[in-house]
Amino acid sequence: MENNSPAHRAALSTEDYHKLTGFDGDWRDTWWDDEFLSMMARQWGLNRVETVLDVGCGVGHWGQRLLRHMNRTTTLHGVDPEKAWVEGARKRAQKLGQEERSDFQIGTAENLPWPDNSLDMVTCQTLLIHVADIHRTIQEMTRVLKPGGLFLAAEPNNFGSTAAGFISNPMPPWEKIFDLLELEYRCTQGKAAVGEGHQSGGQLVMDGLRSCGWNDVKVKLNNQSARVTPPYTDLASKTMVEFLRTSHESGAAMVVGSTRENCLRYYLAGGGEKSRFPMLWDQARKRLTEMISAIDEGTYASAGGHIHYLTWGYKPAF
Repeated sequence: MENNSPAHRAALSTEDYHKLTGFDGDWRDTWWDDEFLSMMARQWGLNRVETVLDVGCGVGHWGQRLLRHMNRTTTLHGVDPEKAWVEGARKRAQKLGQEERSDFQIGTAENLPWPDNSLDMVTCQTLLIHVADIHRTIQEMTRVLKPGGLFLAAEPNNFGSTAAGFISNPMPPWEKIFDLLELEYRCTQGKAAVGEGHQSGGQLVMDGLRSCGWNDVKVKLNNQSARVTPPYTDLASKTMVEFLRTSHESGAAMVVGSTRENCLRYYLAGGGEKSRFPMLWDQARKRLTEMISAIDEGTYASAGGHIHYLTWGYKPAF
């Protein structure tokens, strides 16, 4: 299996990582409801935004979705360290008829190529769960904002979402859930410990903004759930089922790190006992096998348990 950089891709091929992150296709667009975003656009005052920067833009899903709710004169800038994703964002912009309003370039969230106080809005989606230092990244994002400019982060609490997904009928025994939660939590700790991001970073964005001296910070939950329901023909369900099958066939598990090699690395870095890992990994693989069997029977259904925060504020005029 091909190894890739940056580090959070460890033990994953480029193809598998693209599937994992949802950059292939339009699955990420199912995360958001336009009626909800239209309501939030009024609350955020997106009609006043002329320049917006999507940090860690990937192939552009988030910024391009927000652009629907902005003025026709608004310019979308995007930055990502991956050349292939920047090229993908340009192609999607052309497909969506946004190419004349868009500019995508290679760069990092920790060193943005914009001057101080230069942009009306800075935003990100599932970026902060991958950075080594959330506070430092937020400070850099707020640096390029004009006073009064809007900071908006769409970031998940993946540990909470995973825990919610363990609820089923009948309720599984505590011993089984205890093992699965231990593996998930240790891997979450380990990923942060090795500097590859906090998997539940959405929980920490408010604290990051407050550390910049922002007192008026607001948080709202996304109104969408990541539901998966039979007959699995809607885009969200179909894509998730395909990902579950691919993960199962490749020998991975639905745990932070995905592959056995990567999970072990995170688990040990998170303080886990090496002697317990084989049993915990077997439990995670068994759970995925059971999910696939239920899908084959047409009985697997999940409300999603999706915890996705929108955290925002306006840059004070210090």
